[in-house]
Amino acid sequence: MAKVFLAAAAVLSLAHSTLPPAFPREGMEISFQNERVVIWKGLAGIKGRPTVRHEHKHDLAGVFLDDGGISKATFPDGTSSTREAPTVRGDLTYSTKGVVHIEEWLTDGIRAVVVELLADKPASIANASGLPASFPREGATLKRENDRVAMWEYQWQPGRQVPLHAQTRDAVIVPLESGHIRLTPKSGAPRVVALTFGDGVFVARGDAFSEEASEGSPKAIVIEVK
Repeated sequence: MAKVFLAAAAVLSLAHSTLPPAFPREGMEISFQNERVVIWKGLAGIKGRPTVRHEHKHDLAGVFLDDGGISKATFPDGTSSTREAPTVRGDLTYSTKGVVHIEEWLTDGIRAVVVELLADKPASIANASGLPASFPREGATLKRENDRVAMWEYQWQPGRQVPLHAQTRDAVIVPLESGHIRLTPKSGAPRVVALTFGDGVFVARGDAFSEEASEGSPKAIVIEVK
């Protein structure tokens, strides 16, 4: 009996390895890509058009941008799971590498930003600067955390500077409210970063800078990659 089970498991594993990846998919486009992450933006799904059965080749973290979304996932054994509550702007999602399912959206027009984590190894660097890390910080709320990401909600306020800190982790900023922030490095000229609702902004590890709102009061989910 054990041999039959192991043989069946091997066949199932082989079948999974040949399944298409979760992305690319209809309604989504690449916003940014490097060797560590791919940022996708667009529609989370299209009502009446279930995805093909696919395998998540990478861990991923995402942010829903619209209210009212209901989705359903169907798994290889025929069981299914429907989202218990409609999405709310700023809701988070996380999926681990290896998940196999069919996704179906029962509502239209729900946008999302999804970050695929390409590197399986930890991406953080040691903080030898003597400066505080980017997070935690005053005014930030930790919304979700696991061994791969920490997902923070934060709103930059005019006149409230985030003190000089070390960027020890790659991060993706997913704006929920648009605006601009000014990053002032430890040495060198400041730069202004536009935070546009519906987009994703990659911030590389290794820098040290202070932050402040330079236009508006942008609000975002910041996904730190561990």
